[in-house]
Amino acid sequence: RERYLTGRFGNCPRVMCEKQNALPIGISEDLKIARVKIYCPRCRDIYSPKKKSADADGAFFGTSFPYLLIMVPFARYRPIQTSNRISRERSSC
Repeated sequence: RERYLTGRFGNCPRVMCEKQNALPIGISEDLKIARVKIYCPRCRDIYSPKKKSADADGAFFGTSFPYLLIMVPFARYRPIQTSNRISRERSSC
């Protein structure tokens, strides 16, 4: 929990997520298949990490780690889904 709150696993690279703290996730449960990735709970997407934690095997975290961490005991740490979409108005010429 503390590592997630301090951003130790990294942040989401998307601008609209406003540097949301990310969680590690594995793409496969089997060893030596894929390296660890990061999961953004706000946009719910998976990215390659930029830190040296990218050398870890994704199987150490598994495919369900972020989902289980954000569930019931840590529900208060779920990011608030915001609608930061830019609306463009069409001007008539």
